[in-house]
Amino acid sequence: MRLVLLDFASGSRPLIDRVFGRHGIVPRVIQELGHSASVFGMVEAGIGASVLPTYSLPLPAASPLVWRPLVPREERRIVMVRRDDRSLSPAAEAVWALVRNLTIKAAGPEPEAPERPQRALAVTMTASRSKLPSGCTR
Repeated sequence: MRLVLLDFASGSRPLIDRVFGRHGIVPRVIQELGHSASVFGMVEAGIGASVLPTYSLPLPAASPLVWRPLVPREERRIVMVRRDDRSLSPAAEAVWALVRNLTIKAAGPEPEAPERPQRALAVTMTASRSKLPSGCTR
């Protein structure tokens, strides 16, 4: 299968490559792009299929593309990091306080996808407030 993937500037690409490797798949990448909207255009043009993070969804309005979750599901943890010995600007401090006080719900079931042939797939990613390395604070 020909694939159109995000390029290596994407934080998602190493995760996607690890998933392929874990399953013994050597992807046939024919195009790498910097933005998921560009990937959608290439897939819609018939250049190939794609594996993208769910943050790329929803698909563009009136798009003929469909998506399906990968099985088994893959997740990615996202954390905020700051220097402990420096103050933040008032705006950054407000964001920091907001994120620290968020209650992040566990990921629920995947949204319903239409029953049509697969042309686009998604890797599921979730945000999490997890332990940070020593010297960093939340």
